[in-house]
Amino acid sequence: MNQSSLHLTDKLTSAAVVLSVLLLVQCQDSRSIPYPATIRPVSFLIERVAGSRMSEAMVHPGRNPETYDPSVADLMLYRDCRALFFVAPALDGWAANFQECPSYAIVPEAIGVHHHGAHGAHGNSPGKVKGGENGISGSRNYVDPHFWTDPHRIEQALPRLQDLLISMEPGSAIRIRSEIRILAEQMRSLEEEAARRLVHLRGKRAVLMHPTYESFLAEHGIEVVAIVEPVPGKELSVKDWRNLLTLKPVDFIVHEKQLPIRQSRILARELDATIVELDPMGSSARNLTELLRNQLDAFADLRVD
Repeated sequence: MNQSSLHLTDKLTSAAVVLSVLLLVQCQDSRSIPYPATIRPVSFLIERVAGSRMSEAMVHPGRNPETYDPSVADLMLYRDCRALFFVAPALDGWAANFQECPSYAIVPEAIGVHHHGAHGAHGNSPGKVKGGENGISGSRNYVDPHFWTDPHRIEQALPRLQDLLISMEPGSAIRIRSEIRILAEQMRSLEEEAARRLVHLRGKRAVLMHPTYESFLAEHGIEVVAIVEPVPGKELSVKDWRNLLTLKPVDFIVHEKQLPIRQSRILARELDATIVELDPMGSSARNLTELLRNQLDAFADLRVD
């Protein structure tokens, strides 16, 4: 191909990109989202209080919210937003730098990383095993950002959410306070139901493939003996496996739908444990209540000796 042909191809490519962006803008003008959220569970929470079609998730299930990089389409779609809601600086903190509208963390105090024993900080090693002086219980300054899996934690986050939404919609203050009050009652009811239905798991030992459910399980008397964070394409080291296999007895492995299941199956076989598979991103749920109820049903149906 000669130089003039290459130049023409470049021009045509540039024109196509500009045209695509313009078409994107025209298509999206009619569906402005006032309160986008980084992940689906947060958008469920916002919609529950602010109303349907007031929020949607930027990071779709299957993508990693911790490392997500907003696309041009995201910037165009949410250019007229009033606020972007994210989980916490320790989880999806990139949202704090979103330029299209102000951004607010639901759990702003969750700024530290979680240390899992001798394997270092969150994200630095494919396997993290609780144990020793630096185990999970020794992380004094750690605040778990995964609030949306625990009705009690959701209830604790509601006063801040109420204040933020009222500051942006003062004319809707009465309605927002009413929705927050109803939601808080629902969360208390779910927490009481969980306490009744999970009593058979009290004292059981669990291994998590990600720390998402740690605070919820701890609240119901279930001991988290290890947290393993598999990195796609990277196997656990021999040392990691040896540490994990010394943890017997283990009653169940909490596997998350978004993660590869191979390592969960190996651990379940070697530890003679049951796998419970959960979907913390709510890819099949229609709302916050359904997400939490699916989670509760999965644990309540778990039968371990």
